[in-house]
Amino acid sequence: ANFGTWNAYDRHTGELLWSTLTSLAPWGGSLAVVDGMFIVPNGEGGGTLALDAATGEVVWQPDTSPMAFWDMVVVDDVIYMRT
Repeated sequence: ANFGTWNAYDRHTGELLWSTLTSLAPWGGSLAVVDGMFIVPNGEGGGTLALDAATGEVVWQPDTSPMAFWDMVVVDDVIYMRT
């Protein structure tokens, strides 16, 4: 497995739906899920990213250095995270 690869599988069949290699390793708190995307925290530094849940495409990736290691909370249109 590639560190930083995110995969989506059909929960009924186990079929791989998509696979996306990102620059972020999966370290940190829980994912936040909102509006058809999931937001991935990164405890290694270098940012946070949002992936489209249907396609795996990166929607956005701001630099949240030094790290975004903790759980996130989504309220309305704002994502709150501890860095």
